[in-house]
Amino acid sequence: MNKSPMNYLITAAAGVILWFITAIPLAGVIGNGVSLSSMSIEEFLVWYRVALSIASLSAIINLFYWYYYGGSDKSAGDSVRSKSIWNISFISQIVIAGVILVVLVLMLLKQGISTGYYGIIFGLASLHSYLFFWICSLVMSPPNVQYSPLGKR
Repeated sequence: MNKSPMNYLITAAAGVILWFITAIPLAGVIGNGVSLSSMSIEEFLVWYRVALSIASLSAIINLFYWYYYGGSDKSAGDSVRSKSIWNISFISQIVIAGVILVVLVLMLLKQGISTGYYGIIFGLASLHSYLFFWICSLVMSPPNVQYSPLGKR
């Protein structure tokens, strides 16, 4: 599972499946519970799906870079650099989840959405960004960098 191209394919498939599970059926549940003052439910769901798409795509692209870096010969002997690159990638995914939440809060501030829904949105953005990145890198990192992710050190 940590060999190229299987890790790329499994990561892309897992990201798409996770997005479909959270963006289609779960969006209906969230859309039914949200009360908006001037925005339609459909418009809210479009922004919700766009936010999850950005989180998913950023994690998948970051993982593809991680797999590419881990499969290269230059990563074999430099575990300090590998850990540094993994940490930067992980922190960037946390920042992306936070930026997504801030942007959605600013966009939907006048809509009267309760804070519980913002918590759900942040949880889902976290699931798609840094949690997805961490789990996939923990399980499918190339052999040269397999001990770089947090939890395998």
